[in-house]
Amino acid sequence: MGNDIKRHTLCLLIAAGGCVAGAYSAYAAYVNGKLITDGLAGVMFGLAFAAVVIVSWLMLPWADKRAEEGAHHDAWLWRVSWLLALGFVLANSIAYTVHYRTEMTENRGLRIDAYERARQMETLAAAEMNGLRTNPRWEATSGCSNVTAGKSRLFCERVQNAQARIEAAEALLSQGRPASKDAGAETLAWVLGVDEAKVRRSLPIFWSLILELMASLCMREAFATLRTPQIAKEPLESFEPPVSHKRLPLPLGGREPAMAGAPAFGMMAPGNSMRGQTPRGALNDNMPLAAYA
Repeated sequence: MGNDIKRHTLCLLIAAGGCVAGAYSAYAAYVNGKLITDGLAGVMFGLAFAAVVIVSWLMLPWADKRAEEGAHHDAWLWRVSWLLALGFVLANSIAYTVHYRTEMTENRGLRIDAYERARQMETLAAAEMNGLRTNPRWEATSGCSNVTAGKSRLFCERVQNAQARIEAAEALLSQGRPASKDAGAETLAWVLGVDEAKVRRSLPIFWSLILELMASLCMREAFATLRTPQIAKEPLESFEPPVSHKRLPLPLGGREPAMAGAPAFGMMAPGNSMRGQTPRGALNDNMPLAAYA
C-alpha cells in the first residue's frame, strides 16, 4: 500500500513538472495562432495550435502502450507523428521567443543609444553655453534678461537654444541607462568564447527545445510509471517448503507396516537399525518388540 502511494505521488510530480515546462510552448502556440486573423477565428486558431502542443505530450506514452499491446506498426506511426508535432511546437516556440526577446533587447539597445547621444548633446550644448557667456553681449543683456537691440535678440536666441538642448539631454539622462543590451548573451559568449550575435540567436532555439523535450519526456515517464506491473505477493499460508531427503510421513496414522517374511540368512536385523526411522507415538502392541528395539 505504501509503495503504491509513493508511485502515484511520483507520477503526479513528474506530470506536474512536464505541464509546467510545456505551458510556455502551449502559450506560445496560442499567441501565434491568434496572430493569423482577428476575432473569433483567431481565438480558434490559437486554441487549435495549443491543442497540438498538448496532444504531442501524450503521443509517446500512447506509442509505448500500443507497443506493449503488440501493435508495433501503430506505435511507430505515433512516434513519427510525435516528431512532426515536435517540429510544429518548436517552430511556434522559437518564433514567439525570438520576437519578444528581440523586442526586449532592441528596446534596451535604443535606450542605451539614446543615453549616449544625450550625454554627447549635453556636453556640446554646455560647451556652447560656456562660450556664449564669454560674449560681451551676455553682460550687456544681463544674461539675456534685458534684450533691446536686434543683434542681442539673435544672440539670446542662440542662448535659449543651447539651454533647451541641455534641458532635453538632462531629461533623457535622468531616465537612466541599461547596464547592457543583453547581459545573458554577453556572459555566455564570454564563457564559450564565441560571437555574441550567434549566442543571442541560438538561445531561443535551445530554450524552446529543452522545454518541449522536458514536457514530452516527463509525460512519457509518468505514464510509464503508472503502467509498471505490480509483483503479486503470495500469502505465507500458501508457501510449501521443498521436499528434502528426510523421511516422509508414514501412512495409516503414522504406523509402519510389519516386515513380511524372514530376515535374510535367518538372522535378525540389528536392534537399532530402525530406531532413527520410527517416529514418536508410533508404538503398536500388535507388533513384536524387536521392531521397536
